[in-house]
Amino acid sequence: TFTPTLTGSNANPTASYVNQTGKYTKVGNLVTVYISIRTSDFTGGSGDLQIDGLPFASNGDAQGGSISFYKVNSLSEVSPHIGAGNSRVIFLGRDTTGISNGWVVMSTNTWSAANPTLAQFSVTYFTT
Repeated sequence: TFTPTLTGSNANPTASYVNQTGKYTKVGNLVTVYISIRTSDFTGGSGDLQIDGLPFASNGDAQGGSISFYKVNSLSEVSPHIGAGNSRVIFLGRDTTGISNGWVVMSTNTWSAANPTLAQFSVTYFTT
């Protein structure tokens, strides 16, 4: 097990967690993680929304997985991504507002006490 934590790429938010679960299986250099995070309060923070605390850093390749969010404002098709050599997850979402009408990195202000309060996902990635 491990403890996933919501962070921001520029400044970390203050969060009160209802659930903060991280589980993983590692076979050779292949790691599968399951993360469930639910907050009752979330304030502040800036930059890209991240989940830190993965048990192993990824290898030299950026990697993605599948995700289920309770609510994500105007974003749809949200996908977790792990950057090359990172032990954190960022999220890409498809912007449906027509402003960029493309893939954008979720910012910390996308997550709040109401939007969303729950993320559950798994991602499989390679480590060294």
